[in-house]
Amino acid sequence: MSISIDDRISLFCECFGDTREEVLKFFSCSDIINVSICKEDRLVSMASLVPILAPENNILGYYIYGVCVAPDMRGKGLFREIMQLSEYEAKSKGASFVCLIPADASLAETYKKMGYTIPVSQKNERIGAKGITLISNEFREFAKSASIEMPQQKGLLKVLNENEFNPCNEKLCFLDDMGDV
Repeated sequence: MSISIDDRISLFCECFGDTREEVLKFFSCSDIINVSICKEDRLVSMASLVPILAPENNILGYYIYGVCVAPDMRGKGLFREIMQLSEYEAKSKGASFVCLIPADASLAETYKKMGYTIPVSQKNERIGAKGITLISNEFREFAKSASIEMPQQKGLLKVLNENEFNPCNEKLCFLDDMGDV
């Protein structure tokens, strides 16, 4: 099935309540990878991968943003499926890690069960922390212009390739305003 930008915008608006204009700015970012699941000839779940970098050692990762499942399709395992598909896609593009910012504490617990166990502080929160920064200038501008409120939750990171990236004993923080999920 061919997925149009209108399909993506409609699902995003339905799940998060944003306006079409706000969402169009996000889906206009050219370097973001959209991961989708279709069932019954319609888009039912999606997530977006925003390229990021651990600049100290130039390690590529992806920030998983806008994970959603159509309300009438929830409870069928699609959330876990879209997360696994997103991780697979990130790894296939050469990423050594993925990270996200849970919208609330219950989602944080769900992500931890999926292996997102390494904490990432918000911008300017940890002195001496090693940074993770956006590669996508378009997403950076979107996050700034969208007046996004950062959730109180910290970010969480999952390592995909321990041979390239192993931050177990390091403090990590986002160096950019990452936007919420």
